[in-house]
This record gives sequence, structure tokens and C-alpha cells, in this order.
Amino acid sequence: MLRLNVLPTEISLWCELPVDLPRGHEVETTMELMNRCVSMKPGTRGIVVSGINRAQLLVNFAALGGGEFGEDSDAPCYMTVDLGAIRSCETGKFSEVALRCKEGHVLNPFVSNRCGFQCDSCETTMACGISMLGCRSCDYDLCIECVQAM
Repeated sequence: MLRLNVLPTEISLWCELPVDLPRGHEVETTMELMNRCVSMKPGTRGIVVSGINRAQLLVNFAALGGGEFGEDSDAPCYMTVDLGAIRSCETGKFSEVALRCKEGHVLNPFVSNRCGFQCDSCETTMACGISMLGCRSCDYDLCIECVQAM
């Protein structure tokens, strides 16, 4: 069973993978990631399966035995992951195509914990609990709609 951590309205057409993170490439998380089924700690390793959109990949974390997957530890654990939340195990770097702020920092995924975050592209004010990408150093944030439109 394929498990995604997005709502059906957020799923876009699958796209080509970044050249530096091809199918089968080993990656590791750089922050805690959660979906409805599991939580991945920083440093959890997985294998790139496919591209989702310009900012996200589908990663299989069970392929390397990483993470806690409940009673059935042999079950695949697929998760949609933002490029700013994983890096290559081979190079230790983020993907070259990961979205960045104007200063060149990789944009990290976050969920707004308060109302009032504003997208710096479309200038829409976001409600509390909305998924966004942002740079805390530069106070630069993008909503998912703008990320998918890029």
C-alpha cells in the first residue's frame, strides 16, 4: 500500500527526478518528518523512488530498514519529502535544484504554527496549520501553490 503525507488536492503530476538524486539514490533526512503513519528522525535513510513535483520526491524509508514502522517492519514506508528536508548520503549535500531564498539558503518545509505567515511570492496571508517552505535566516516563505507553480 502506498502511503503519502499529502492531501489529495496537493498531489500533482509526477515529474522527472533531479539529476543529482536519481531513482535508487540513498538519501537521509535533515529534520524530523511525519505523516499519518510514522515519524522519521533526522538521519533516517531511504531510497529515492520518484519525483512528485519541482520541490518534492517520493522516498522509500523501509528499503534500508530505517525508522520505526510498527508491527510489520517489512512493510514499505513511502513518504513524500521536500527537497529541503533530505540530502544525498553520497555527497552530504542538498539537491542542486532544491528551492532557495535570494541569499541561497535551502528552503525548509514547515507548518505555520500561527496565523499571519505571508507568502513572499503571491503575498497571500496564510491560516494557521498550512504547509509552506521557508528560510528562517532571511524570513522568506513560499506557499505550496507558488512552489508548485514554479
